[in-house]
Amino acid sequence: QVFVQTKRSKLRSGPAPLARVLQEVRYGDALEALGEQDGWVRVRAGRTEGFVHKTAITPKRVVLSPSSPAPSGNAQGADVVIAGKGFSREVEQQYASQNRGLNFSAVDEMERRTVADAELAKFIAAGALTSREK
Repeated sequence: QVFVQTKRSKLRSGPAPLARVLQEVRYGDALEALGEQDGWVRVRAGRTEGFVHKTAITPKRVVLSPSSPAPSGNAQGADVVIAGKGFSREVEQQYASQNRGLNFSAVDEMERRTVADAELAKFIAAGALTSREK
């Protein structure tokens, strides 16, 4: 068994970044590992089998850290993820106060951005980009 360690990841039909998305998995989801291929792990999520990149999973169960309070009903997904990694709103505020020259709003904006797989594929094709992965 392995666990999703990223906020969210995509279960894909093959071991490739642009393989068809079968479903989305989220932080803490338990997956059954079935094998590894070219930096990807074949997994089962419920009744669906597919591939996730090995960097998105860990063999260790991911849970909120003991020092973090249990998430309340108004906790956002991002709050739960950062709390699970030992990072809380209080820690973020302290870091921001110690690093006033950093542009945290730009980071927040970047975190909100998403790119559809079709748009990513167009970008890759237009730039004739290649992957180091097989």
